[in-house]
Amino acid sequence: ILYILGLSIAMGFVLKMAGEWLHEIIPMISSDTLGVLTIVILTIFVLLGTGFASFWQYIISFMVLLCLVGTTIVCVIHSESDLLTPFMPYGAAPIFLLTPKLLFTFLGFESISSLYGKIENPHKNVSRGGVLSVLVVGALYIVFSSAILASVPSDCFLKGNSSLPAILSEIFPRYAYLNTAIFVGGLFAMLGTLHSVIWSLSQLISDLASRIDNKFFNRQKKKPW
Repeated sequence: ILYILGLSIAMGFVLKMAGEWLHEIIPMISSDTLGVLTIVILTIFVLLGTGFASFWQYIISFMVLLCLVGTTIVCVIHSESDLLTPFMPYGAAPIFLLTPKLLFTFLGFESISSLYGKIENPHKNVSRGGVLSVLVVGALYIVFSSAILASVPSDCFLKGNSSLPAILSEIFPRYAYLNTAIFVGGLFAMLGTLHSVIWSLSQLISDLASRIDNKFFNRQKKKPW
């Protein structure tokens, strides 16, 4: 129960952020309303069945991958080795301070273990899927982050609360689409996380309800008449 509650709270943070991002596209509707509409639509996708939900997840993954790869290529082309030195100017402490936020971004991977009942040969494929997906996605984001650090001066990240799209638009004015690419990639990443967590929560709640019913039934069965 506590795990389901924690997962729901984490999903709420992602949903609030997704509503704010959608509000930038549809300013006439409040971010809270857009958040509610998002959760309703994604829930409908899950209720339509595994096949439809899987197809939607492929679309989300494709959009995120396309935007990440496109941005990475542009940054690699304009990378400079001098920007990577010194490698850790503030020491190793910031790495540990950032770890909780980084772990939060892997929220969507929770669905791999929760959806074991819908996976063929789960004893082998759940562990394989979990390890391989984390390795592939982790490697992709390491390359993406490295490309940005190698192409953007560190001073640009210290200018107030400037977002990454705004920084890249300033550094690479020729590539006006980078702002849109990162925005679309980030938005679809949040939608994909919400979609997978809804899918996962439904399975977890179903399993929990089944366990409670079985315990209650067994207790009633053992009760002397």
